[in-house]
Amino acid sequence: MREFTIDSRDMKTRLACYAWEPKGDPRAIIVLVHGMGDHALRYTEMAEYFMAEGILVAALDLLGHGSSAATPEDFGYFCEQDPATVIVRDVHRLKKTIQAEHPGVPIYLMGHSMGSYIARNYIERYGTGIQGVIIQGGGDTGTFKGMYGKLVTDVIALFHGWRYRSMFCASKTLGSLVRAFPDEGKTGWLTSNRELIEQYEGDPKSSFVFTLNGFHTLAELILRARKKKLIRNIPKTLPMFILSGAEDPVGEMGRGVQRMYEMYKNEGIERIRLDIRPGDRHELHHEEDRYQVFEEIKDFILEE
Repeated sequence: MREFTIDSRDMKTRLACYAWEPKGDPRAIIVLVHGMGDHALRYTEMAEYFMAEGILVAALDLLGHGSSAATPEDFGYFCEQDPATVIVRDVHRLKKTIQAEHPGVPIYLMGHSMGSYIARNYIERYGTGIQGVIIQGGGDTGTFKGMYGKLVTDVIALFHGWRYRSMFCASKTLGSLVRAFPDEGKTGWLTSNRELIEQYEGDPKSSFVFTLNGFHTLAELILRARKKKLIRNIPKTLPMFILSGAEDPVGEMGRGVQRMYEMYKNEGIERIRLDIRPGDRHELHHEEDRYQVFEEIKDFILEE
């Protein structure tokens, strides 16, 4: 695994980036976008699988995450000006960096959880420049919830500032996820794999509370992902693979994922497939059947 940095579009931050590079010329490239309170190195097992299959994986720690955060106080804070646009452009900068190193190799974008919303925003802006997109661990969070999230964070920020960590916002965002598995603690909804849950809870770069800036940005990403005039910018022939666990509360136990699939179908996306996996929770890349998931993604990429 190679480590490197790129400049963020916030004009201040050097972003930590990682590339898992196969020997010889790669068959394809995956640009990977992690989730909320997450970081790229938590995807190492999956990246190493793809690397062994001849597929290069490139990932970054988003602003306010992982090694891109200068201090723990920066966790969950993106940037001051239009962070929802900045982080999408950061992903695009990583894509262009890797593309310049491997011209002509097909590039696929993969986003998990919050990263799935970033990926959905990305294809509304840059969809013509990739060969396909994998959307994992997302859903169809409604417009009302997005607008409510922006309003609440706007009001609280008037009194506390954008770096404030609101337990009220955390409860509203994550409470229903925790309640889905009431006997398994605050993070049982992530995966049924208890060993990986313990690793997550013991990771100082994970499981932090977002700032108001972070929650506001997430709400904006959700709203943009559902805006029809932006969805219509997505190339109709862009291959799209939507994956979710049937026990993932983020996807409303499959219902929200099905709605997202139908939304894209109704907007004319022609090459779209859906896999809602029985028994699996939020982090498919950490579930017991994860190698079946990896193989499905590999087949999607190499078949295209």
